[in-house]
Amino acid sequence: MALSFANKKDHGCLFYDPYDISNVEQALPLLTQLKNCGRNDGLVKGVVRTFENGILVDECLENLVVANGRKFVAQRLFGTRHPSDAPVFDWNISHFGIGSGGATISGANVNLIGPEVCDLDLNIPTAQSGSPPNGQHLPSPGDSVRGINSVDYAVKSIEPSGLIDIIISDGLDCAYGPTFSYVRCVCVKSISEPNYLPTDDDYIMINESALYISDDAQTQLFAHICFPPKYVEKKSEFVIEWYILC
Repeated sequence: MALSFANKKDHGCLFYDPYDISNVEQALPLLTQLKNCGRNDGLVKGVVRTFENGILVDECLENLVVANGRKFVAQRLFGTRHPSDAPVFDWNISHFGIGSGGATISGANVNLIGPEVCDLDLNIPTAQSGSPPNGQHLPSPGDSVRGINSVDYAVKSIEPSGLIDIIISDGLDCAYGPTFSYVRCVCVKSISEPNYLPTDDDYIMINESALYISDDAQTQLFAHICFPPKYVEKKSEFVIEWYILC
């Protein structure tokens, strides 16, 4: 039975945006169009693809950079902060999380639960480990406003199981050469994770993910995405390929 989306437009895009990106390949034409139209909007957007065991699962996924993430960008760009905001000048986007509170299914309908701009954490964070192997896992920040508790080992370092790299392209037509760049974060739920599942055939349900900023001790939410549920076995690799367009 084909699933339909009861409360969001199209096939999984999460919210209306006049500069809608439905896949990674549309990123260059989008920014070229903005340049040609004389637009220089300070867009911080995230485009997400997911893979299970190397097979593309989802492509039309746009994240929401939450208010907390935008405050982080402002601090890093301008080196200043509002007096009520904690300093995060030295933090980086370096960790990711997965969760099970991003969607429900009712019959043939998928109902996405967020994301919302005021989110401070995943809806239901999933522990990615039962212990902190190699110090790669940190607690999720929790969201006291929504009553979401911190979860130990829910936030995993993107590296070394995945990677963070900057990709330079000449696809943006500037006279002085290649200038367009975007950051690719390859976030990996590795084979044999989470290690607390009893057998390789046991699985976790994933229907949301997040990028976090961190100082390697604490975490804060940067971006949140919800998507139709995926049932991922311990023996499977699940990759969230996250492109940040600035």
